[in-house]
Amino acid sequence: MTAEAKKHTEQFLQRAMDKHQSQLKREISSKARELEKAQKRLADLDKLLQKAFEQLALENLSETQFKALTGNYETERQELTQRFGKLEQEIRSGKDTMLNADRFMVIVDRYTDIQKLTSEIVREFVEKIVVHERSELWKKKNYTQQVNVYFNFAGKV
Repeated sequence: MTAEAKKHTEQFLQRAMDKHQSQLKREISSKARELEKAQKRLADLDKLLQKAFEQLALENLSETQFKALTGNYETERQELTQRFGKLEQEIRSGKDTMLNADRFMVIVDRYTDIQKLTSEIVREFVEKIVVHERSELWKKKNYTQQVNVYFNFAGKV
């Protein structure tokens, strides 16, 4: 992979980033939609809490009913606020990841001619490895097993 990246830098970067960025864009847009829904629901909860308080003040609602209503609203509001913050962070992180091609090329330049694969090199290049279940039953000697390697800055290759 590093030899290809070194020899055909522009094409490699373009291919790797196109694939990775399209996946990231889908994830970011999905999270942005979820963030929008959370924001709308938070605004709705604020209105509902205000209405419940008004009903309590006008004595149209008992103290017990008010506590039951507002307790559920408050719990949902806290959960949404936490989720809202997490989504904002994930969106920022996704946008930062989209800018990682240059960082990847710095690593490629450092390791242009790898003679021996060390754990340090693997940590620099590999984000994660996902090993799927075997394709056949345990009784067979020969089987296939899918392994996905996710590279830092380039995604699943």
